[in-house]
Amino acid sequence: METDKQQFVTHIENRRLQDLAGARIRPGEWEQEHLRRCHICARVLYIYFNQSTTTSSENPESEGNAA
Repeated sequence: METDKQQFVTHIENRRLQDLAGARIRPGEWEQEHLRRCHICARVLYIYFNQSTTTSSENPESEGNAA
């Protein structure tokens, strides 16, 4: 009886995905290819992207009136 072999996948770090979503960095070649193939990292990036755009556009008046 053959045991199932586990595949270990290296994912993009969360902080890198956050920086990509906020356009603070550009993805490297490996990251671009990984995002095309990995639905997990692509979904996390999508969530971070929507959080950053939703948060910044929800209350534009509060940014100028912080004091």
